Amino acid sequence: MQNNFYSDKSLLLPNTLIKRLVPYLSGTVLSAMKNGQLAGDFLFRIFNLGDIFSILSLEGIFKLITEHNFEYPNFYKSVYRITTPFICYLSYREKFLNLLDTFLSSTHLPAYIVASFVKKLSRLALYAPFSFQEPLLALIQNLLIRHDTLHFLLHRDEPATFEMDPYDMDNVSLKENGALLSSLWEIKMLQKHWLFDITKRTSFVDKGISSMESFLRWKSSDNYFDQIMQKKFGKDLAKNGLENKFINNQTGHDDNNDDEGDFSDEPKNKRRKMASNNRQSKNNYEVPIKENEPDKEFFSFLTCKVDF
Repeated sequence: MQNNFYSDKSLLLPNTLIKRLVPYLSGTVLSAMKNGQLAGDFLFRIFNLGDIFSILSLEGIFKLITEHNFEYPNFYKSVYRITTPFICYLSYREKFLNLLDTFLSSTHLPAYIVASFVKKLSRLALYAPFSFQEPLLALIQNLLIRHDTLHFLLHRDEPATFEMDPYDMDNVSLKENGALLSSLWEIKMLQKHWLFDITKRTSFVDKGISSMESFLRWKSSDNYFDQIMQKKFGKDLAKNGLENKFINNQTGHDDNNDDEGDFSDEPKNKRRKMASNNRQSKNNYEVPIKENEPDKEFFSFLTCKVDF
């Protein structure tokens, strides 16, 4: 029965069931199995399905390598291949980045492997939503802390643009993709980001690498928005449920405007004064962003072909 489960017939299972089964197998069952090799073929077949299935099977494959002496010489090449901009928008992106942090935790990895991932993650940071950029930058910094031999990537002035970069993101060969010949110009570009949290994360490029690793902090877009609002208007806006008041001030509507008859009875001069106050309220609720907008060439690299 066990052999039948791990056979090709298991791939006939519905995708929704596979998405539940593989994480449970990797996180719970595999460590308790006496013969983890039985799950090897099954996990590799799931990995070869691509997309989200490759990510889900990574944890199990890594456990086979570290706990069951499973040989997979192209493991890092396979992980590098599926590290694409597609990852930045998945619901499993936090799981993937934490796994990647684990995979690259060893300080004995060859420099060309770590350099390839540092460059790939730096390039992905340009494509990623801002809620994913901060943990990405934290992981990049941690990798540079673990491998001080790669600090030259920070101090190189050239290449400074996408067109000059010898690094080829589409080349899956970790030795021949040109990562060791490149620089981290992508991080310098993110110093122009409108969100202060992102620009703060890029400070290690100029200030130097510290000796202490950072946590991969995860915040949703709503968390960032709440943070901006609290900084601008104070914590009472969020704590006391004044969101509706903020929306009404933005749109020029009044919370107490339910009785239109009462409003219509107001003198014209008073109505003009109320309308003027509403306009002033709207101006007072402008959300601040960085005034230094990026140049028009900022996203010129997006004209290149990228396979999602």
